[in-house]
Amino acid sequence: GLATKSGWASADNWLSDKGICAWQGITCHHDPDGPLAQTSGYDKNNGITAISLGRNGLKGQLPREIFTALPDIVSLDLRENDISSTVPPEVGSAKKLEILKLPSNLLSGELPSSIGDLTELRLLNLFHNSFNSSIPESVERLTNLRDLYLDSNYFTSTIPWSINDLTNLVDLRLRRNFLTGHLPSFEGLDNIEILYLDANKFEGSLRDSLGSSSKLREITLYKNRMTGTLPSSLSKLSKLEKLYIDNNSFRGSIPPSWGQLKQLRHFFAYKNALSGSIDGVAEMESL
Repeated sequence: GLATKSGWASADNWLSDKGICAWQGITCHHDPDGPLAQTSGYDKNNGITAISLGRNGLKGQLPREIFTALPDIVSLDLRENDISSTVPPEVGSAKKLEILKLPSNLLSGELPSSIGDLTELRLLNLFHNSFNSSIPESVERLTNLRDLYLDSNYFTSTIPWSINDLTNLVDLRLRRNFLTGHLPSFEGLDNIEILYLDANKFEGSLRDSLGSSSKLREITLYKNRMTGTLPSSLSKLSKLEKLYIDNNSFRGSIPPSWGQLKQLRHFFAYKNALSGSIDGVAEMESL
């Protein structure tokens, strides 16, 4: 488990007799069996709803008991520590978890398929670790997810096609991994605003269906192995402000209809095999 207290930036009241709810970083709800006046002394495990110990010098493995012994936990934030080893398969036992933040740690290995059991999850942040498995198909069950940050890891294989089932997704960041294959259609992601897919090994063309995600504001696809022509359907993305497609192998011309992208402020397309007119670019008023 995590090395307790020694080396922590803050460990106020930890392991003291003041009760768990008085410990640094612990949030509890009131004792369901007694009046609110008893809150200060309540230290039963099922009172813990949140643990927030980010940037606190934590080291060691992630204890499985966090997920198995705290049935009411809703939020776990252990960002920017030195937590190592893997995410235990018991993670799926924390059925009420809505927020899981473990970015900038030393986690590695496989992301367990039991992550899909966290069906209340709204935010999953595993940015900047060393996970080196494929993204489990079970993520399709995370239908309440709004923000998914798996960037800056070593994830391999393809993006599961079932990611199209995450219809509440607003922000998807998979950049800086070793993901391969063709991109999914992204059909059904009607709420998506941020799509960061750069610095992977994606192949194939950019799908017409991407133009249906009308809330998109930012797309980054640079440093991949994308080919084919650019779809004119992206001209329907009226809220698009950032489009980075440089360092690929796109061919043909930039569709004239892209001139309708009046909100586009940042557009990079260099190091491709593009040719022909750039009349559409000239009409992008915000560039």
